[in-house]
This record gives sequence, structure tokens and C-alpha cells, in this order.
Amino acid sequence: MKVFRIIFCVVAVVGTIAVYFIAPLARPLMKDSSKGEESFAQVMKGPRFDPDKDVSPVKMQVKKSPVGTAPKSVKLLVSNDDDDDPPALMGIFRASGREKPTWGVIRDRTNFYGEDGKRLGELPPGVIVIYNKMRVSSKGRMAFCTLQYKGKEIGPYLMQPKDLCFFTGDYTRLSDNQRSNMDAYYKARGAMEDRKEDVMHEMAIRNPHYTLYKAAYDEYMAHIDESRAFVIKRDKAEGLVRSRLDDKLRRMKNEETALQKKYNEIHTKYKRWKMENADSLPDATKDAKVKEYRAEMRRLAKLIPGLAY
Repeated sequence: MKVFRIIFCVVAVVGTIAVYFIAPLARPLMKDSSKGEESFAQVMKGPRFDPDKDVSPVKMQVKKSPVGTAPKSVKLLVSNDDDDDPPALMGIFRASGREKPTWGVIRDRTNFYGEDGKRLGELPPGVIVIYNKMRVSSKGRMAFCTLQYKGKEIGPYLMQPKDLCFFTGDYTRLSDNQRSNMDAYYKARGAMEDRKEDVMHEMAIRNPHYTLYKAAYDEYMAHIDESRAFVIKRDKAEGLVRSRLDDKLRRMKNEETALQKKYNEIHTKYKRWKMENADSLPDATKDAKVKEYRAEMRRLAKLIPGLAY
């Protein structure tokens, strides 16, 4: 037993000495990860993206290259500020499905209303809103939001949800540069939609049925809005007042049927003339100004990934 212990100790000592002296000699044969491979952080230090020259998506095909430089195959879509984090990394996504949004931006020129449903004015695209909740009003289902307008909180007001784009997360985490680009994007979008409306109006007024068509439409929609207002009053009323409002709504329903028939008849004539004369009418999709705004939107959209819709 003593002999075994002596042999064991001798082998242990000799092995330790061998590792200490021989291991350094093997180091040149080992791959030095600091010289041939790049970290993700190093790759992201590449040259600033030029939207006018590079429109391809991100490619992370990392190849060996000198330390501190980015492989030529890596193409980045970044904002004007290299320090800006992508919105997704800050928890900012477009709200969808059952997700509750926290904020949004006006994407189309929209009317805003008081809690009583009274129209208060019009808001341009690009204005940031803080989402509160959805509410039912005389205009239907509306978004109840506070405006972040010219550095002040105003409201809350009711707005049409279709005119807004909602997001999750905290918009204050966006850099000044990102918010400026986002504002410019939605302003360009608004300008494009305004131009398209001008072209469509020019097309519409050439239609000999336009005047009657517009009058029938306005009358029909005004009646619908009035009916919605009475429905809300009826739902809040009780007793004799509720019964009278029910009678009023039944009469309005009959009137609505007649107005709808009148509108459908003139609308059919309007559409038929439009189809028969389509070749001679202006096309908004081919308008030079519309194309310019669309190109500007594409350029700005690359600077605010996940925020342009």
C-alpha cells in the first residue's frame, strides 16, 4: 500500500510539471478567436447606411476580416443617428389583435370631437396621441386619446380609430431624430393623401351626375348621424321619454330606407359614367406629385423601422 501511494505521488508531480512546461508550446496551434472572428457588436460598427444608395434588407453574412471593420456583405438599415436603438428593442411594436396600445400617431387627417360628440376641429398627420380607451359615441366606436401637440398635453378627445396607428411601449424612449423622421413620414403621407383627393375631386367634377350624387350622399350620411345620436339618447332614457324616442327612431328608419334608395340610384348612374369614361379621367396613382411623396415616404420608412404604416 505504501508503494502504491509513493508511485501515485510521483506520477502526479511529474504530470503537473509536464503540463506547466509543454502547454505554452501548443498555444500557436490553437485558433485565436480575437483575430479571425468578429463579434456582433463589431459587425454593427459598420459604415452609416445611405438610403439613397442601399435599399437591400439586413444581411448578417459575417466573414473573416480585420478586427474593428465590418464585412462588406453586412448591410444595415439604421437611422441617421448611429446611437439610436431600433424601436423593437425598446418594446415598441404596432398594436394588433387584443393588444392594448399605449400611444399612437395620426396617420390620416382627422376630425376630433368632445366627449359630447361635438366636432371641435381637424388634426394633421404626425401628431402623437396617448391612448386612454375606446368609447361609443354618436359617431360610433371612437378612440379616446390625449394629444401631444406642440409640446403640450391637450384633451382627451374622441377620434376615428381608422385615422390613427397605435403602438405599444413608451414613445418617449424614441430619440429626437426618430421622432422627427416619424413626423416627416406621416406629414409626407398626409400630403400624398391630400394630393390624391385633389386628383379624385378633379375626376369627380367631370362626372355629370356628381352634384346630385354628392347631395344624396350628404343627406343620407347626415340622417345616419342623427339616428345614431337618437339611439344614444334612447338608451339613456326611461319611461315615457324612451317610448317617444323609440317611435321617433322607427319613423327615422323608414326615412332612411327612402334616402338609401335615392342614394343608390344616383350612385349607380355616377359609377356607370365613370367606368365608361375611365380612359379620359386623371389617375391619382400616376400623378407626378403623388409619386414624389411616395418616394419620400419610402426613404423615411427605412429610418424608422416598425413605425411607418
